Amino acid sequence: MFTADLLAAGERMIVMELTLDRGEPLVLEGEEVIGDGYRAVWFLAKGEGWDIAAVYRPGAGLTGYYVDVLDPVSWSGADPDTLLPIVDLFLDIWIWPDGRYTVLDEDEFTEAVDRGWITDQQRDHARRVLAGLEAEVRAGAFPPAEVREFTKQ
Repeated sequence: MFTADLLAAGERMIVMELTLDRGEPLVLEGEEVIGDGYRAVWFLAKGEGWDIAAVYRPGAGLTGYYVDVLDPVSWSGADPDTLLPIVDLFLDIWIWPDGRYTVLDEDEFTEAVDRGWITDQQRDHARRVLAGLEAEVRAGAFPPAEVREFTKQ
């Protein structure tokens, strides 16, 4: 559980901001990309099997985007209070500002599948979502324009 400030809510997207408290930093390619005190602008897109956070280092700029693979996100109308529980399917992607990306937590996903923590349907959904996200990142179409534009503000 965490506390976030609501920045925007609509029929398609909910946007929140929070300060991260991770404990262990996330270090990729020798660079700390997420750590305690970093700021995240987190986007939930209705009906999508992912969420995305634009991550900012204190006193500096964007370090990149953290994407969670999820069961489809849902809420009623434009009311963020009706957001249904978010079900994380263990797979994640880190996207650098220059478009490079790394798939994260494949070991956690495999363990979840092996231990029956997620259903076969969720497993297949997660793999489809991941493949689609990877294709969109490679094509330069992800993160979505509305995320890129919002984070320029």
